[in-house]
Amino acid sequence: MRHIDEMYAGDGAFHPEEIGLLVAVFDAAWQRLLKSGAKFDSVREVQAARDRLGRSLIEVARCGERDPRRLCDDALLHMTQSQRQKATISSEKREAS
Repeated sequence: MRHIDEMYAGDGAFHPEEIGLLVAVFDAAWQRLLKSGAKFDSVREVQAARDRLGRSLIEVARCGERDPRRLCDDALLHMTQSQRQKATISSEKREAS
């Protein structure tokens, strides 16, 4: 998540204080995800999950949300929904083969 600043600060998408908020919310959301019992089989999977969470958080924030609790909840929900959608598509492709 430290890449938020590199990815978005330069284009004016987020102000420095908003980047600080996003970093704090990301850390809180990641801890919630870990406490939920999420398991990862490799460092690569951990990094992929962190990237998905970061992207989800940024998407929610780009829609204007700034409440930390809502950002966290919505980012986790968005991440879960996008992961389910990818799993469904992969499953459908396997069945079609």
